[in-house]
Formats: sequence, C-alpha cells, structure tokens
Amino acid sequence: MRIWLIRHGETEHNLRGVFQGQLDTVLTPHGLEQARLTANALDRIEFDGIYSSDLQRAFQTAEALAEGRDLSVHTDVRLRELHYGVLQGIPYADFRDVLRDHGVDDWGPGVFSDRGVAPPQGESLDDLIRRINGFMTEILADAGDRSDVAIVTHGGTIRTIMTELLGMPAVDRGKLALANCGVTCFSRSDGGWANDGEWSLEFHNRVFWSEGLSPTRPTSV
Repeated sequence: MRIWLIRHGETEHNLRGVFQGQLDTVLTPHGLEQARLTANALDRIEFDGIYSSDLQRAFQTAEALAEGRDLSVHTDVRLRELHYGVLQGIPYADFRDVLRDHGVDDWGPGVFSDRGVAPPQGESLDDLIRRINGFMTEILADAGDRSDVAIVTHGGTIRTIMTELLGMPAVDRGKLALANCGVTCFSRSDGGWANDGEWSLEFHNRVFWSEGLSPTRPTSV
C-alpha cells in the first residue's frame, strides 16, 4: 500500500510568516492554483480514500484532489495542525516576547521548541503524536495491501507523521523541508502503522505546481 501525504496550499499566514496552528485560515488564489495543479498531476492515481484535516486550508486542497473522482473527502479533527496556543496568529519574529509575557523563558534556541513542550494554552508534540497515531492506526487497519490513501493535512502534522515512519525523534521534524502542496509518498507491503522499519520513502516534498520554489515565499505551520 501507499500513503500520500499532501500539505495544503498557500495561505496569507504562510506568506507573512505567522503561526497558524488551528486557526481556520483559507487558501490564497495562488494556493488554490497550487492545489489544482497538484491534483492534476496526481489524476492517474486511483485513490481508495481521501482524508483531510477539517480546517479549511486543508479541506480546500483535498476538494481539488477529489474533483472528478467518485470519492468524497473524509475530514478528521485528528489531522489538524499542532495547537500553538498563545502563539497562534503571532509572527514568528515576535514569539519570544509573547512567550516571555506568559512566563516562558526556556523555550529553546529556535521558533519551535527543541524540547517538544506545549506553548501556553496549546499542545505538545506528544499530544500531536497521540492523535496522529490514533488516526493512522484506525484508517490503515481498514486499508488493503494495494490501497492508495491520500492524507491532506498540515506541515507540522506531516513532518510528525514522517518522524514516526522514519524512526526519527519528533523534535527533529523541523529538519524535513515541506513546501505548500508538497507531496510525500511512503509504501509498504502490508497495511499496518507501527514503525517496525518496513515503510519505504518513495519520495518527499515533490512539488508539481512549480519547477522551483521562490525564496520570497516563506512557509509556516
């Protein structure tokens, strides 16, 4: 079977370098075009199921993928991005000031905590892993050995799924580059989920809407 991990298209928060988390943002016109071109590139894949985060930016991307297929998009709240608590809606550049106002001084050296701790009023990486594991175990248990399953979700969620599949520490997820509408594909010989070394990474972050990524288009979660 194969699982296709597809990040949502561009949003205004992506352009501005702002924490989105579980804010329900929508795609820009460019993001809608990214979704359309990505769907066109995958039109020969006979997906057995299309699953999406219920947040609009992911659902809009999944709808483009489902168009012209005899499939509906199944949404699941467990596929949402990590909840960034007080950081949601905050520019990356301001994160330290916001955390300091909430009594957090030991976050770590980067924008994302290298300890995987929860920001105030938000989720930790362990929280995200638990809901991802619940979703993936349930969905893949029902998938056949020859199934192709599309999962349309968020950058942080996909990176965390990847760390589970690759046996990496979840806090290293930031090392995995992922563009808007970047497509990652894993395969294995059976439909299980547990990380037992049998998953093969077919490709990662394949971009179908452009031959190159512009450095003027920052990405955010």
